[in-house]
Amino acid sequence: MADETLTGAGGRDSLDLGVGGGDNAPESFLIEASSSDAVTLPEGFNFGDAKFEPSGPDLVLTSPSGEQVVIQDYYEQDPPPDLHTPAGGELAGSTAIRLAQTNAPTQGQFAQAAPSADAQPIGQVESVTGTVTAIRADGSRVELQVGDPVFQGDVMESGANGAVGVVLADETTFSMAENGRMVLDEMVYDPGTQEGNISMSVLKGVFTFVSGQVAKVDPDAMVLKTPVATIGIRGTQVGIDLSGEDPAGMKVVLMEESDGFVGEVVIANNAGIQILNLPDQGANVASSNAAPTEPRIYQRSEISDSFRGALDSLPTAVGTGNNYGADEQEQEEQEEEREDEDEQAEGEATDEDEQAEGEAGEGEGDEDLDDFETAAGEGDEEELTDEEAAAAA
Repeated sequence: MADETLTGAGGRDSLDLGVGGGDNAPESFLIEASSSDAVTLPEGFNFGDAKFEPSGPDLVLTSPSGEQVVIQDYYEQDPPPDLHTPAGGELAGSTAIRLAQTNAPTQGQFAQAAPSADAQPIGQVESVTGTVTAIRADGSRVELQVGDPVFQGDVMESGANGAVGVVLADETTFSMAENGRMVLDEMVYDPGTQEGNISMSVLKGVFTFVSGQVAKVDPDAMVLKTPVATIGIRGTQVGIDLSGEDPAGMKVVLMEESDGFVGEVVIANNAGIQILNLPDQGANVASSNAAPTEPRIYQRSEISDSFRGALDSLPTAVGTGNNYGADEQEQEEQEEEREDEDEQAEGEATDEDEQAEGEAGEGEGDEDLDDFETAAGEGDEEELTDEEAAAAA
């Protein structure tokens, strides 16, 4: 596979694109797209949290720190090239187009049409905490609330305190923890035959997925695309951890469902395939060009620690999702917090009582001193009276 990449000293050419100034200004890079299969981004550039936007025929990526990559003539390529990182992350060109919200006329055949008024939702938000946003196909942003619909093509993003749980039409459920980003690429479902297919792109964050009717009818019908591998979910629950700083690097764990069922997960990339089929079995994938590691069994505590944010939000009222005791753990933590608050309140009350007793003791001491001074004064008066009496005599 040929890559179109930056050239020049160190493999990177900087270009002044009007971003800041001075030695500490964010760097900017210019890449010319061609008919090659892929475009390689600069070393260390993370497309997982970059802003994507079109600029005429060009695609512009901007990192949270302000570093900018301009891919010239990106929209003139058919199909649009995939994006690669030197560390082994890959992003499909179609997903890059979707992230850029390319509904402008200048983008021609790659433009994304807004959903029609009669567009049918593919699922519904079951739970949400903090800030979670859905970016519709027309580029409009919706801050999600419980009960809101989700549509094919939605880009979902969670903030630093955000998490969301979603139920799809076939009772597939999934959750995304904080700082997550994903695309609901496609869902086709026939309730009559329960046949269809589901495809989602997972870019960044921590997730849990529980397959529904579609995967039960066809084990290969549910696919998750990540920067380092494609994951096939064959009628089961799976956790995906893509929370690292670099898009290359992922943990995948096959989880036991609430009814005890364990299906199968297939992890595949350019370098090999790994199959998980035991409860709590997991593997790591460092790069799209490195085979998944040999599986190992994870302790329940490890799973809880890694996937807690997603398990907390996983819908369990529908389907067979297993939150691995997240509810009980949350109740225990809340009980501990209440006990700590009670102990703190008791401690403050004790301090107030001791302070009050101390003040009362000081008051009694003052009264005793007054009594002592009064008695002493009376003695002096008696002594003076005797002296006066002697003088008078």
